[in-house]
Amino acid sequence: MTSEHIVSTILENVDGITDLAQRALKIKDEANQFFHDQAYDVAIELYTKAIELDDQQALFYGNRSMAYLKKELYGSALEDANMALKLDPGYSKGYYRRATAYMALGKLKLALKDYDTIRKAVPNNADAKQKYDECQKLMRKIAFEKAISVDHDKRSIAESINVDTIEVEATYDGPVLENDITLEFMKELIETFKAEKKLHRKYAYKVPFSSTIVYCMNFDFHIKFVHF
Repeated sequence: MTSEHIVSTILENVDGITDLAQRALKIKDEANQFFHDQAYDVAIELYTKAIELDDQQALFYGNRSMAYLKKELYGSALEDANMALKLDPGYSKGYYRRATAYMALGKLKLALKDYDTIRKAVPNNADAKQKYDECQKLMRKIAFEKAISVDHDKRSIAESINVDTIEVEATYDGPVLENDITLEFMKELIETFKAEKKLHRKYAYKVPFSSTIVYCMNFDFHIKFVHF
């Protein structure tokens, strides 16, 4: 039986329910069952039919958002999560759905904001705290890797620059790299990134050509040094 046939049959079965809101709820319940059975395409179609009958239910949009997430349709999931929260700003699952979509779309700051909203609203929610911490660590990891990574083109440009001629402003209060990278320098660098500050370009140029390779070991930034 095709998805279209399944949806059509269910709609025929509920056609006798004259109250449109009640009919929408019944269709939503059917959609939930198909979602539970991992038949996400059918679930999405049924949630859509329920929304067509009653478009003021945050739950309908929230459930369809979750189905979209399962299908990795993150843009659609985000739209539905936004609509759910527009209808009901207190709908906590809407923040979860939206944060998950933001994460998948690489919008980590927005995801972190939603996880923080849940974390503050429900302080005892361990899952919300865990997701908040994971998102925050991922942001730091990406920022760290971005700061120390240099592609081939940038490397060629950097190698042609005499970094010793670059002046460091008197107002600069970040890490200073004189020769090889040290543990103390890396600790200061991580604190700089946590504070959302930047490493001065003079030292940024020097990082890739140090006699030390720095590895960011997992999200906790455990650091080890391996000499050439």
